[in-house]
Amino acid sequence: RAANMYASPFLHVVVVMVMLMCMGPFLVPGVSCAPAGRIFVVPHSHDDVGWLQTIDGYYNTKVKYIYDTVVEELTKNSARKFISVEMAYFHMWWTNATDSQRTQTKKLVENKQFQFVSGGWVMHDEGCTTFSSGVEQMSKGHKFIADTFGAEYVPRHGWQIDPFGATGATPTMYKMMNFQAHVIDRMNWHVNVALSLNRSLEFYWAPNPDLPASGPHGKIFTHAIDNHQYCSPMTAHFQWDASPETNPPADPQHIIDVSTRWAAQMYPKMAEYRTPNVLVPFGCDFEYWNASAIYSSMDYLMSYINARPSQFNFTMEYATLSDYFDTVLALENVEWPIMQGPDPDVAFMPASENYTDSPFAFWTGYFTSRPGLKKHIRDSEARLRAADILYTLARPALAALGPNNTITEEQQAAYADQIETLRQAVSETQHHDGVSGTSRFYVVDMYHDDLWAGDYAATNATLSILASLLNSKTKGAPAPVLTNDTSILSKLQNDGDGAGIVVYNSLGWTRREFVSVPVNTNYLSVTDEAGTIIPYQVNPTISTTMTTDDAPSKYNLYFMVDIPPLGYKTYFIIVTQTEGITGQITPIPRNGFTISNGALDVVFDSRRLHMSSVYNHVSNVTIKTDTDYWVYNSLTTGNQQGGAYFFIPDGPAQRVLETPPKSVLIEGKFVQEVYQEFAPWLSHTIRLYTDPMASSSSSSSSSSPLSEVNNYVEIVPVVGVMANNTEVVIRHVTDVSSGSPSSGEGVYYSDDNAFQTVRRQIDFNSPSPIGGNYFPSIYRAYIEDKGRRFSHVHDRSEGSSALEQGQLELMLHRSLTTDDRQGLSGYPLIDTDIITPSCRIIVDTPEGSAMTSRHHSFLLNFPPILGITLLAHGTSPSSWTQTYNTSWAPLIEDMPENLHIMTLSSPDVLHPSVLRVQHICSSVEAAGSACVKPTSVDWGKLLASSSLSIDQYCPTSLNSIACNSPMVDGPGMIVQVNTTDIM
Repeated sequence: RAANMYASPFLHVVVVMVMLMCMGPFLVPGVSCAPAGRIFVVPHSHDDVGWLQTIDGYYNTKVKYIYDTVVEELTKNSARKFISVEMAYFHMWWTNATDSQRTQTKKLVENKQFQFVSGGWVMHDEGCTTFSSGVEQMSKGHKFIADTFGAEYVPRHGWQIDPFGATGATPTMYKMMNFQAHVIDRMNWHVNVALSLNRSLEFYWAPNPDLPASGPHGKIFTHAIDNHQYCSPMTAHFQWDASPETNPPADPQHIIDVSTRWAAQMYPKMAEYRTPNVLVPFGCDFEYWNASAIYSSMDYLMSYINARPSQFNFTMEYATLSDYFDTVLALENVEWPIMQGPDPDVAFMPASENYTDSPFAFWTGYFTSRPGLKKHIRDSEARLRAADILYTLARPALAALGPNNTITEEQQAAYADQIETLRQAVSETQHHDGVSGTSRFYVVDMYHDDLWAGDYAATNATLSILASLLNSKTKGAPAPVLTNDTSILSKLQNDGDGAGIVVYNSLGWTRREFVSVPVNTNYLSVTDEAGTIIPYQVNPTISTTMTTDDAPSKYNLYFMVDIPPLGYKTYFIIVTQTEGITGQITPIPRNGFTISNGALDVVFDSRRLHMSSVYNHVSNVTIKTDTDYWVYNSLTTGNQQGGAYFFIPDGPAQRVLETPPKSVLIEGKFVQEVYQEFAPWLSHTIRLYTDPMASSSSSSSSSSPLSEVNNYVEIVPVVGVMANNTEVVIRHVTDVSSGSPSSGEGVYYSDDNAFQTVRRQIDFNSPSPIGGNYFPSIYRAYIEDKGRRFSHVHDRSEGSSALEQGQLELMLHRSLTTDDRQGLSGYPLIDTDIITPSCRIIVDTPEGSAMTSRHHSFLLNFPPILGITLLAHGTSPSSWTQTYNTSWAPLIEDMPENLHIMTLSSPDVLHPSVLRVQHICSSVEAAGSACVKPTSVDWGKLLASSSLSIDQYCPTSLNSIACNSPMVDGPGMIVQVNTTDIM
């Protein structure tokens, strides 16, 4: 691997020699490393959407002045240029700009002096985001640009200069948005050096093996910045208040010194790329707040150098990304390297640095930092998608029922605005210092506040629309008042009390699963809309040393739901005079014990009482495991320590508890629970569910909803306030032959941005053998050998690794007082959140688990939406059903098992609806199985009624800005989606 090939002292000597020789006439007379160069100076300001300050703080103190002065300076000189990246800030400025500023800006955009690049709401993180949330925030920014300036000004180039590593999902997304090229920065340091030496910092990147490089969604031209340096060379920012000795302006007094130093930076760059054209970022974090000083100095520097071509051997010009890439890609006879496939060295993840006092610092801590924020973002993403789909489908469905049931235009606009509030909050948190957990604590609070405001608004829209659908059965009946606050169920105390729970499913497949709500009595029953008692169980709440609830309930009620795709059903909880089906606390056998649901046997050993094996009856697969919790102590001495960004432990992890944990077993007909406490701050509950309609003879690879209840083990840890400088992981030590240090090979798999599956190669020779072998896991990770796969599906992004044969570990929480010197000085990652990171364990064959683990990823991360209403005392389910429309099924049947509705939204009443369908399988994890086959769906046959028919449709790029071909008449819209593609 590249990391091994280039890790030698000789390499660093070669790099220094090349840099010295390439300083040309200044240091080595007569030596010239490249033909006459053309330097494309790209003015930019990297504006974090939250980091050390809040969004408003940055805007009011810096960003406002950046756009004010840049527009003013560009207007003075048509040769000057500027690129704008983060639409969150530009939108704020545009909203407050004067008419004169808006007019000037539009002229600058038309004159190609002011160019939008990337154009998302933020510069998104690549280690912790989901692909769908990346598409959302990009599309939001692009829609604003198209609506304000025209679709022709939507970006064609990406600018990912500050994320902490690069994954293959981003170039794939850019290509699907018709981008021509993009710029990246951080990667493994040794890979960057190797690419530099081979003059391969520009290449075509085809990261997805399922999308042919020659196809429309295949390769994209990629420019990697040398030396991880997106700021101006030689700190020639020409703006800071600094002494002339350290940051002199380019003026007659300093021009010889400034030009000499500038040239010394250009010659190495000219030797690192394959053409004489060099892209030079000119700017840094929040620069150009005094654009006049910057442009006047650069004007003078350019004039001075361009007047002396024989002395400097290059010319300079202001440029945008279009200027640069149009020039480079028009050249003939240039042989560009092609990086193909999801190989670790191609995915550029994890990134590392080569500091002189700590040469091997890996950006792997942020995969887990602030897990509470990561979960909040994931939950809000699910709420946003559910609100979008319901809003889009319910409007025509209600309109068809007549004027008494139509959502008025005013209500439609209000709901759209409420949903947009959440879209903006979710979009801003995709920023690479947002979801990454690498902002100061008060900025983290800002993200939470914005998400809560958006959650409240979008949930109000969702529940109001559900209430309208419920009320569509009877004219004049008052619409029920729905809430998602499950605590109101504590009011169910007396015989005859009842509640209706509307359960909405935003997935395109029928979901059959157990839903849990807190209650304070076990004298109850649960029925469906027909009054039939359904499978349910009331389990006592275990008293613990910590809780996430202010007033925990006495019981947890689990009841089985069976919800149609994109639809809802209503269930009823009725308090009775007799005890309901209740789980019983059972003494723990001293010789170990087994819980089983007929499809899975989960064995707990007698020595530690840990989960020690899982047997799948359907596939006849057994995997032995020791599932336990381990703690890394963060390095607290030396020059380089861990922090929000870096994971630098002081050695191997230690078990949290060496003796058997305090354990409680609850047995029941439908739900079995094992509660275990490992420390005052750490416990978990392992659950196994039983579907009475499923049988162990069912196919393990079936997509039937009946197979999704019995085929997984649920583990829900509760991680509280840990000791400082500790990082806790859940580690599965299995008998899977996945590679070890002695064999020289270690392999496991996790997903890139919940999109494609990537084979993670463990580098046992890494200078940082633990932190350097952590990779991001967004939805799932797994290890496998011939015929067996152990999968771990989880509910938020987490760092993961497989450091020994048969091991799979995921980091759950971290809290540090140390500082990794990446900018948060004085604000360490002290995290006291209590978290409950739910996960699902799947043991099966590789073929059987491919579809199953994908489905569970969606079931876990897009939970059903609950709308609860208390019934008048004595109200029966049958009388409520006579008044209200207690179910709704907009689709006639399920979506194909390997197709997922990523997006179905109507941004507002003026724009067409947007539909994105994702093929969920990857040949990396499911080669040869039915899961990976291209699949079609006929929407004309799928939609349940004429009110939901498609009038017209057209294919678009992924950002849905404009049609790729003319509109055609519906309703017979047939969509075919290839493996891992999106249509």
